[in-house]
Amino acid sequence: MRPVFRGVGGTGGALAESFRAEDVSWRATAFGPVFRPQLAEAGGLGDLARMLAGLVPAEFARRVPGRESFAWPGRPELFVKRLRGGDARDFWFERLHRGPNRSPARREAENLAALAADGFDVPRPLLWLEARGAERHPHWGGRDRVSVLVMETIAHRTTLRAALESASPALTARTLERLAELVARFHRAGWYHRDLYLEHLVLAEGEDPGTARFVLLDAGRARRQALPRTRWLVKDLAAIRSSLGERVGTDERFAAFLVRWLELAGRGAPERSATWLRRVDHKARALRDHAPRHVFTATKPGPLMAETGNAGTGATPGRSKGRGAERDAGAAGAARGVQGP
Repeated sequence: MRPVFRGVGGTGGALAESFRAEDVSWRATAFGPVFRPQLAEAGGLGDLARMLAGLVPAEFARRVPGRESFAWPGRPELFVKRLRGGDARDFWFERLHRGPNRSPARREAENLAALAADGFDVPRPLLWLEARGAERHPHWGGRDRVSVLVMETIAHRTTLRAALESASPALTARTLERLAELVARFHRAGWYHRDLYLEHLVLAEGEDPGTARFVLLDAGRARRQALPRTRWLVKDLAAIRSSLGERVGTDERFAAFLVRWLELAGRGAPERSATWLRRVDHKARALRDHAPRHVFTATKPGPLMAETGNAGTGATPGRSKGRGAERDAGAAGAARGVQGP
C-alpha cells in the first residue's frame, strides 16, 4: 500500500493513465490500472457501478444521510466514499464559474488530481463513477442518484490535531510554522478548502514527527479560483483556529501563525495581522457555536478509522443547526477527501 500520493508538480504516473467509460446509466474514470480492466469489459461499468452502489460492508467508517465511507471489504488498501445527491451551492458555483455540474465523487477525485499536480500531498484517487442524467439538477438528482469515489487508504501516524495536543512546546511552535507555510502555499495557488480543520490533515507514517509531511484529506468541497474572496480564506483560518484546542491555540501562538501566513500568502504586511485576527476570531466563534451539518452516526468506527467525534467544535452530537462546518469524525484512519461522508 502506497503511504501517500506525493505531490510532484504534475499529474504523471497513474493519473496520466486515466481511462474513461460510460453506458446508458453510468459514466466513470479510472486512474491507473486497478479498475481499467473491469471498465474495458463489455458490461463491466454497469456491473461495477451496481456493486458499489449496493455494497454493504461489515461496518462503516462513517455514515450520515446521503454519505457513507468504508474500507473495501477484503481489500483494506482501498477506501470507498459513496454519496447520494449533492449540494445546490456547489451546483450554482460550477454553473457560474466552471461549466457543467459534476457529481460530488467526481469533483473530489478531480480536486485530488489537481492538488497533486500543484505539489500537495493527498490521497491517490483510483476511480470515480456517477449516475448519468443528474448533472442538470441542483441537488445532483436527489438521493436516488449515486456517485462513488475509490481512493488508496492512507498509512499515517495520526491527525495533526492529535499530534499537536501531545507535542512539546518547541515541536508545537515548529509544527504551527510549517502549517502556516502549507496553508499559505495552498491559498497562493488559489485554493480554499472550506473545511480546513486539523482533523483533515494527517502526518505521513514512518516519518519524523518534526518533519513528517502533512497529508490533506476531504478535498471534495475545496475550490480553486484565480482570486479567492477574503471570506473563504478567513473561513479556512477560522477552522484551524477553532480546532487547535485551548492548550495549543493560545492567542500568542495563533498570532504568530497568522503573521507567518500573512507574510507567505502575500495578503498584507504583518501590521495588518490585528485586523485579520479579529475577522478570524469572529468566524471561529461562529464555527464553535454551530454543530456540523453532518455528524458521525456509525455505531462503531471502521477497522482503519479512529473516531474523533466533534472535538473542538463545541457541538452536541446529533444536533444540526446553521451551516456549521463539516467535520471528519474519523479522519484519523483512512484516505478521505472533502466532503467527509
